[in-house]
Amino acid sequence: LNREVPKDMLAIIIRNCGGMVSWDSCPGIAYHEDDKRITHQIIDRPLAANVNINRVY
Repeated sequence: LNREVPKDMLAIIIRNCGGMVSWDSCPGIAYHEDDKRITHQIIDRPLAANVNINRVY
């Protein structure tokens, strides 16, 4: 996810499709990055050092 992408619009689309959205280091975080329930993760380049094989990046 590039920094230029409006996160609010992306969050609306994901939530309207039944998904849950959370951002790292924000107030009211729904769950932490190491939560086992996370199936998809959108990140900015470069790819994170600790990649989880059960997620789609």
